[in-house]
Amino acid sequence: MASKSSGCAPRPGQCGGGWSFEDGWLPSCPETSGYLVETFLAAALRTSKMLVRLQRPDGSLAGA
Repeated sequence: MASKSSGCAPRPGQCGGGWSFEDGWLPSCPETSGYLVETFLAAALRTSKMLVRLQRPDGSLAGA
């Protein structure tokens, strides 16, 4: 079954309000962009804390 796409991708610099198999990308929504920023910042913080724990005194990373 071929998927139908509206061909309406989010505008540059913005995130789509969602995506569906029926309609493809939904119109851009500033609120969605805010959710993504919060999620990416939280993930970056967790990752940086993990890297600090793995870093050896000489600057190398354990397991690398």
